[in-house]
Amino acid sequence: MLPGTTIKVAGSKPAFFKVDFEYVLSIAQIAHANGASRFALVSSMGANKDSAIFYNKTKGAIEAAVTEVGYKSLFILRPSVLLGNRKEFRLGEKIGKVLMSAVSFAIPKKYRPIEARQVAKAMIACMSSDKSGVYILESDAIMDL
Repeated sequence: MLPGTTIKVAGSKPAFFKVDFEYVLSIAQIAHANGASRFALVSSMGANKDSAIFYNKTKGAIEAAVTEVGYKSLFILRPSVLLGNRKEFRLGEKIGKVLMSAVSFAIPKKYRPIEARQVAKAMIACMSSDKSGVYILESDAIMDL
């Protein structure tokens, strides 16, 4: 799985776009050109190419671009807040995870935090299936795989 980044880690919006859009699209195109017929992309809840929020707009744009590559099977996973170990410390994310985890029973399943390893397992399940077409899986569907 190709790791994404954050605007803070990347250093700027253009650098973030390069990692989360340009690199991902290049890999998708190269893989397809070399015979890959299936592709899985970890995007984000709220991805929307028309969003006013740069992060969501970038995620929506890569979803749209990869959809045009021509894969027989494309799985777009849109997890909620990802739980798991990270190399860098993100205070806001840490607070959000603690709060969301504490009240997750009251949060609709689609918006609950999800373990990164659960997303990875869902990707493996998707790529191992015989489905063809474009599938967008929100966090609740990811949890059910």
